[in-house]
Amino acid sequence: MYRTEFIDDETWAALARRFYIRLPIWKTEPSDEAMRKWLRRFRVSERVYLEAAGYKNLSDFRILNPDWPLRAWVGLLMEYVAERDDAKGALRAYDRA
Repeated sequence: MYRTEFIDDETWAALARRFYIRLPIWKTEPSDEAMRKWLRRFRVSERVYLEAAGYKNLSDFRILNPDWPLRAWVGLLMEYVAERDDAKGALRAYDRA
């Protein structure tokens, strides 16, 4: 059984609206295939994700977080993508100066 209560759930809902996506349902397993699908959707390479998260492979997430659904993992991925994109935007502002 996967957890359904996360403090960041409201943040993830707001990010989902920002990125125009529908979050997976709570009971969806974070399989390697599903995680790769979301990585492609957000244009994050698996290698870059693993490096940023500190994992050797995607299954490390399931091993370390056995009660976390795909929805929570996508929430974390969106947080990473939002920070990355916001940082790129800030750097572009300096290029115009």
